[in-house]
Amino acid sequence: MKTFTFSFFSFLLLSVTLIFSACKKDNQAKANPDEIPYPECDDDVTIDDAIIMRFEYTNFEGQEPTVTISPDKTDARVKYDSAQYTPTREGNKMVIRIPNIKLSDRDHNYIAKCVTIEEFDATRPASDRWFEQTEFKNQREFAETKIATMLCLDVSSSLGEDREKVKQNAIDFAEQIFTNTNNESYVGLVLFADEVITYPFTNNLTDIEAAINS
Repeated sequence: MKTFTFSFFSFLLLSVTLIFSACKKDNQAKANPDEIPYPECDDDVTIDDAIIMRFEYTNFEGQEPTVTISPDKTDARVKYDSAQYTPTREGNKMVIRIPNIKLSDRDHNYIAKCVTIEEFDATRPASDRWFEQTEFKNQREFAETKIATMLCLDVSSSLGEDREKVKQNAIDFAEQIFTNTNNESYVGLVLFADEVITYPFTNNLTDIEAAINS
């Protein structure tokens, strides 16, 4: 049985405040099974930004391989459909797929800047029991979530001084969606004024700004 950790090094999509997590480093006397690996991201991402998911992988002879997520060792901000998955053999590779992973809490959504995958091996020296497998480093794949958001705005003159503030907040929100996700994320609009006007989904911020300010 092998224990692995996914480390999602992330930033907030809709907030400027990070929620930090940290853990003591390994020492020569005893390996720390909850150690957090260092990120491979460029930018300003640090170990304090880590969101951890841990799972166990088994592949005993004569039995079907299994992957089981460890909920008690996984960050509550990691959302997944099921705790158990079945790896598949593709050629000479065993492929582990854990689809539909989401990083969020009640207040925020997170975007993964990079993913680090390490294996824990209790037979290795105490200072080096967490290590990154070359096979994962070279073959891992990670896809960003595609987002489609419909904004419903009251832009009528009855808002008074708040009208321009509401419009700018909507534009800022759309900009965050386009900036922090891939180019397959979209925003649509429903504007309530003297009449209701609907604008189709677009991934062009200029279109959103023009529609809101029209």
